[in-house]
Amino acid sequence: MPGPGAATGSPGRPVVVRAIKLEDISLDAGTQIRAGMREEVVSEYAERMLAGDQFPPVDVFFDGTAYYLVDGFHRVLAASRAKLSVIQCIVHPGNVSDAIWFAIGANRKNGLQRTAMDKRRAIETALGAFSDKTQSQIALHVGPIRW
Repeated sequence: MPGPGAATGSPGRPVVVRAIKLEDISLDAGTQIRAGMREEVVSEYAERMLAGDQFPPVDVFFDGTAYYLVDGFHRVLAASRAKLSVIQCIVHPGNVSDAIWFAIGANRKNGLQRTAMDKRRAIETALGAFSDKTQSQIALHVGPIRW
């Protein structure tokens, strides 16, 4: 049974919410699925953070060695720009492959809406990295595509 502050992710795999130092979060593990960052969003988030606004935790995967950011790149860059040292994270157990699969499906229902290029990149990443997945599985995970 998970301890205090923990929730359950996949069966038997606890998910914990906690503050992690920005410097300890890996941004370059191939988990950024967006085609590009939107500077105006990073700037707005940084201003709001400095004004005291609270943001939802970002999602990271932890393999026992490194924290891989999978959802919340705009928030992490904004926190860095706002000179914050830590950010609240939902910590999922798993390796880089687990992290990439999660990232492919990020923002399909909430958060900053994905562009057509973001969706294309998600599909291309899934097809290249997950040959064991069917096209139907990938389509369900990526979510609706409206070009």
